[in-house]
Amino acid sequence: MCFASTKPKFSEKDYIMPPRDPDTVIFYYEIGKKDVKCFRVAEYEDAYIICPSGEIKPIGKPGFYQIISIPAKIIWIRSSRFVLSVGVPRGVLPGGFGVNADLSLYLQYPEIFIGNIITAEKQGKISIDDIRKELRKLLENAVRNLQITPEMERRKIVDLVHGEMNNLISRTWLNGFICDVQSVGFSFECELSKLLDELAR
Repeated sequence: MCFASTKPKFSEKDYIMPPRDPDTVIFYYEIGKKDVKCFRVAEYEDAYIICPSGEIKPIGKPGFYQIISIPAKIIWIRSSRFVLSVGVPRGVLPGGFGVNADLSLYLQYPEIFIGNIITAEKQGKISIDDIRKELRKLLENAVRNLQITPEMERRKIVDLVHGEMNNLISRTWLNGFICDVQSVGFSFECELSKLLDELAR
């Protein structure tokens, strides 16, 4: 084991933790010789350590931990599901309509995902915007691959997009995450709803 539980530290200079930025959902840092050897895991985070042997170890509970062998890389991942809306504007897809999807994303296979983001960089982060941009590209590819149209039955569209999005995610750096597509809409429906709202005033 390359780490052990330790006593709480009361000064932030005595331990390492992710930046206090609500947009940062994944943060990683490699602890080396010149670094503080203590790190913190908060209640809303899942954390994993890549030991010098390359073995990936999960952190069982929140608290303070001491690195015993270096170098060791810590990955913090916000533990809640990410609920997002992503859209592909009109003019990008054939058919002249835009598509939007409400979905949630959660980490089901952390070892696979962590294996994808291991890099030579000492530290890095992934923001909610990085994830949203990737999902937008995947939604566009899913709609193109499936050739869905607004005339299709909506439940069938949601099921098809759900399956294809997860198929595509498995080929990207988000592999390890599962996407739960909850609804799919089209751009003209947004315009219709705006018109109905105006008429109701």
